[in-house]
Amino acid sequence: MLARPINCVRFWSKVPVLHAGQKIRISRGQARDGIAYGPLTDLPDWSFADGTPAPETRRRRIRRYKKMDVAYQIVSYLNEMDRAERARDEEGNVIDSTMLPKKH
Repeated sequence: MLARPINCVRFWSKVPVLHAGQKIRISRGQARDGIAYGPLTDLPDWSFADGTPAPETRRRRIRRYKKMDVAYQIVSYLNEMDRAERARDEEGNVIDSTMLPKKH
């Protein structure tokens, strides 16, 4: 008996994908989806019976490094703003040009 080919037709939707609860989460200042950040994503799923934490997963380590990079950028921008603020007087005139941020 010969196998007959199966006709497979795929329909592509042209409407945007709806994310349930996305608008509410964004209005509350949360992530678009429920797993972008928060305790379910950031905390380990389990721990050993004696209380020692589970080993860090690769994805959790990547998330931690990304957060550290963002925190480093924020601190460097804040330091740059402080230096620029100290380099100018109340009227906005430059007091010390060596303290101004370098132009890239």
